[in-house]
Amino acid sequence: MTKYLWQAAVRRVSLMCLLVCPALPCQAADDTARFGDSVEYQGQSIKLRKAYRDYDEFRNDTKNLAPGEADRAAQLVESTSLPKEFPDRRQMVAAVLKLKFPGYGLHAFGERAKPDGSVLALFGVEVPQAGRTRFLLLRNDGDSFSLIDDFVSSDGAGIADVTVRDGKLVYLSRQRLVVVERPLAAK
Repeated sequence: MTKYLWQAAVRRVSLMCLLVCPALPCQAADDTARFGDSVEYQGQSIKLRKAYRDYDEFRNDTKNLAPGEADRAAQLVESTSLPKEFPDRRQMVAAVLKLKFPGYGLHAFGERAKPDGSVLALFGVEVPQAGRTRFLLLRNDGDSFSLIDDFVSSDGAGIADVTVRDGKLVYLSRQRLVVVERPLAAK
């Protein structure tokens, strides 16, 4: 009986996701289509190369920012400060999403449980037209999240995972090769 109720609940949640989630990209596309020849980011107006008909046209144009604006957008993505502590997952995710520049990428690399019971969550935020990614590493201890590393690296670096070894943060490629080691700040 319990198994049946659980399966029914999963089906209901899955159905709700199918019904609700498709509307979310449409809303984002509608919001983006209204910005004309500029986009707001971190309280700044960033000029676009032209006015775009829709979000897909904007997103798929690799040179969508006006001349001189790519450097300004990159500087904003790379320098916007984030809180060091988040009381819950919702606030952490909201802050990471707010850092993402419209039309550019945000990658969640997943969460990795550590022997001390904490969980590390790694995110990569694409820096517009710069060939760089801003990496954010957060530690989850129960309900709260702490920002424990924040740095910018070349897209070619190939960072795909992180682990802790000998008191250092070790960022790894998909092939599990060391890409970069960084100091681990004390808790």
